Amino acid sequence: MSDNVDELLHTHADRVTALKAALGNHLSKDVGCEVDELWLMRFLLSHELNVQEAAAAAEKAIEWRLKNMELIQCAREKKPAGEFFGTINQYVCADFHDKRSKDGEPFYIVRAGISNAKACMDRVAHEQMLAHFMYKREQMFALVDQITRETRRLVKVISVNDLNHVSLFNGQDKRFMKVLSAASKQGEDLFPQLMGRSVLINMPQVYYSIFSLMKTFMSKRTLAKLAVCPAGDDITKCPFIKAKFNIDDVPSFLGGKCKCSRGCVGSIPNEQSQIIGERGDDGSTTKVVGARDKHIEVLAVEAEDVVAWELKVEDKGVDFSASLKLDNGEELSIMEVQKIKSTSGVQGTFPVKSKGVITFTFDNSYSLINSKTVTYTIRAMNMAEMKDP
Repeated sequence: MSDNVDELLHTHADRVTALKAALGNHLSKDVGCEVDELWLMRFLLSHELNVQEAAAAAEKAIEWRLKNMELIQCAREKKPAGEFFGTINQYVCADFHDKRSKDGEPFYIVRAGISNAKACMDRVAHEQMLAHFMYKREQMFALVDQITRETRRLVKVISVNDLNHVSLFNGQDKRFMKVLSAASKQGEDLFPQLMGRSVLINMPQVYYSIFSLMKTFMSKRTLAKLAVCPAGDDITKCPFIKAKFNIDDVPSFLGGKCKCSRGCVGSIPNEQSQIIGERGDDGSTTKVVGARDKHIEVLAVEAEDVVAWELKVEDKGVDFSASLKLDNGEELSIMEVQKIKSTSGVQGTFPVKSKGVITFTFDNSYSLINSKTVTYTIRAMNMAEMKDP
């Protein structure tokens, strides 16, 4: 099928006219987007040019948009549609990458391996999570519609789900999967011709055993668009990624060369490999560091940043240290190992002179039996912003 929208509109002009007639006065309503022949063509293509089915889907989409105008407006203005959006963004690492494919398609990335679905669903309701998914799809639709109208090519979103660091013990929250299923089905009805290829990358071998379970939550259309790339650090082994993207534009956590200032997705450093920890109302993170184990926290920083940290240990103590890895690969120690014992809390600050990624290590490897519970807050503040105007 051609992706030239002018050719498509010319070829299927009779069906577009018939769809217009079927919808009648519905097309005159303000639904927060341009409802014209191009919008109608997307519904026809998604329903194999069946005018009756396309009309039913388009009418359903119009009704949904009329009921959700506030959500739509917030999505298009890139404003949160509720306080719960902040909670979701804390635990779900998913967003657009600022680079596009060789053909100009938007690049949406989900880092499933470090997202904390359980912590998220413990804090938000099913309806709130579903609203967030629809909010994101509205943003996707607005973007592909804009690019399509500018280029006169039917453009869709390429979605990449990075499964690196996924295990059988995290990421498999049934509540989250239920919302994901509902969002997939609802999204197909409301946003036709939105999603192009959906790529699963870095899938661990053990994950294939539960992939069949994931399929039960996906629609047939979604499954038809899925591509699975092999696990490994060499991105060139994935034919789809190699064909669609310049390696310089692919994030480093996918094996590419792109290193964004604060992380390419969701302001999470590319180097982060552990699941996002649960946070308290004050923004602190609490983790249990097992006996003979370590916990790593990473933070992307810019030159002239000031890093502030605060740490509490519930019982006994842990070894705490920090190192800075520069963009050229050089690693510098910026905080020597110090024993942090059970106290009311220890805090500190230090300046950063060079751009890079700081690795904070909570080391309990010397303990043969006892795990340690640590509560910490770490953040970077720009020195220039801290100065009085």
